[in-house]
Amino acid sequence: MGLRTTPQARCHALTLLVLTAAGVYATGLLMLRPRGRACPSTGPPHQALGPELVVMSEEGIARVMAGPRVPQPLEPLLAAFAHNISLPSAFLARGVVSAGSHAAAARALSPLLAGRPLSVGVLGGSLTFGRGATTRGKTDWAPLVFDWVRRAFPGTQHELRNGAIPAAPSEWASFCMHEHLPPAPDVVLVEYIINDMTVPWEHAHRRSYERLLRRLLQLPTRPLVVPVMLFNYHPHQHKGVFHHTPENDVGTLSLYYDLPWLSMRGMLYHPIKTGAVKKSDVMMGDSLHLINKGHRAVADLVIHFLRMEAARAALGRRHVTLGGDDGALPAPMLPNLVELPAEYCAQGERFRRDVARNATGGFWWKGKGDEMRAVTQNPNATLDIHVDASVTAPGSNRTAVLLFTAKSHDKIGNAEASCISGCSCDPIPLNGTIPHLFATQEHLDLLLVTPSPECVLRVRTTGRTDSNGREVRVRGVVVSAAAGLHVPEEFYWGEEMQYGPSTAPPVYG
Repeated sequence: MGLRTTPQARCHALTLLVLTAAGVYATGLLMLRPRGRACPSTGPPHQALGPELVVMSEEGIARVMAGPRVPQPLEPLLAAFAHNISLPSAFLARGVVSAGSHAAAARALSPLLAGRPLSVGVLGGSLTFGRGATTRGKTDWAPLVFDWVRRAFPGTQHELRNGAIPAAPSEWASFCMHEHLPPAPDVVLVEYIINDMTVPWEHAHRRSYERLLRRLLQLPTRPLVVPVMLFNYHPHQHKGVFHHTPENDVGTLSLYYDLPWLSMRGMLYHPIKTGAVKKSDVMMGDSLHLINKGHRAVADLVIHFLRMEAARAALGRRHVTLGGDDGALPAPMLPNLVELPAEYCAQGERFRRDVARNATGGFWWKGKGDEMRAVTQNPNATLDIHVDASVTAPGSNRTAVLLFTAKSHDKIGNAEASCISGCSCDPIPLNGTIPHLFATQEHLDLLLVTPSPECVLRVRTTGRTDSNGREVRVRGVVVSAAAGLHVPEEFYWGEEMQYGPSTAPPVYG
């Protein structure tokens, strides 16, 4: 396809030619019209609207590079554009449902373009943690994105952290995101669509996800928040049906906050349906977790988006978004939603070391690092949990303590949580069975306790079960003053809610 070279075409055209050459995908941004200068025209003059952008293929880059003048912003980015991709570029184009605010992306990616380190954080579940990859930390999608950042922009120490937690929906991160992110992130990739499931808007998953987005968008660094929406063929979740996916809800929140919408469904659904891509080449036998090629495809989609936005920013294009990019956050989309930060979070190894000091009452420790949890299959086993619950919000006489416990449709038994020393609370059941849950996950159970610097909770197994399993797992604890004042009623509805609440919430005195 030839290049349009008339002055009028060069000034007015906004052309996207996405081509592949020998499996290499590259994009070049070639020209800017000086701001405020009118375009040459054979007809009546018209007002200039600002810089014009021409997006071209690798072939176009080669032609320009062979010419007498190379646009200055393009030269240092050529290495970044050279990236071997595993899928046709048309698949990637379908995967970017919406790019969100270009101005926000330009602001967040400016460190790269100025030769400074970039800080990238990742939040998500087991697919982002690296399940299914042959070498976790190397062949899963988040490290592949990190590797591209290092290769494309060498010479500086980028800060890259994968804070994903296996088997965790967005509730934990909505309280405890700081425990899993770099101190000052420029970019945060968020993946909870699988673990948050298809549930009503009133459910803890949906409300927690919006809380998480809002807290991320209000960080001092104003990071670029990029929701990465995966897809699966698990018979108890997406079922391989295009419209049967939480992406419809999560994508609505992306549009509401003008965030990117990166979609594995958009990228691979039709290629898998037509046989252009084999499902078994990208997913494990469980039709849920990704194998190496699936991780590589997701990484390519994220890289494709990031370099397109970096290229736009490099050429200094001014973008206009609704309301401008003044950092103003709209009101919450969901009614009565309040952000709920936590004063203390402990899970995994930290939970074992600092909080659960007595795990000898029939519990034992299983797993390593962030996957460590207290486990038992014994009736009347006890686990004592020590927390500082002295923090309170103004006007409140209670502190929220939330336990991070396992739920399943067939493996987990029942327990009870109560206050035994230093504080008081109403005991709560820890029912481990959720009939529609497609896998074992850790969810949050809420207790409201009287403030105390030495509050001791006890988890005691009942020996009863609503399924075939009797195992009880406790993985972490959260202390939140805000949740003690603005009690999240969705935790009262319970994780088993599928069709919306049918009764009024309790009155907390």
